[in-house]
Amino acid sequence: MSSISDKLDDKAILAVLAEDKKNQIPVPTYDPKKMYEWGPGSSFTLTGDEFGVILNSLRKILVTPEAQTILLADRASDVIEHVLARAVERGQVKEKEQKKSAP
Repeated sequence: MSSISDKLDDKAILAVLAEDKKNQIPVPTYDPKKMYEWGPGSSFTLTGDEFGVILNSLRKILVTPEAQTILLADRASDVIEHVLARAVERGQVKEKEQKKSAP
């Protein structure tokens, strides 16, 4: 059998818990429909399973003929940009002047 003092203690505890709940800062929740940002120094931790899923997925994608074609095109783009940069430095290629638009 509980005494009156026990009930008062229960009410006091419930009041403290209720007050504590009101003072809590809400925890943000992730919404995949929203855009997020983070600083360049932010770090993320992956479990071994998460790391394995990402690594194996990338490996599977990168061995496809389509991916190899895109990677080759990216390398070709780098080469032609480098050739163009050298030609600019040697004066063989000049920046195209922008046509002035009529007022």
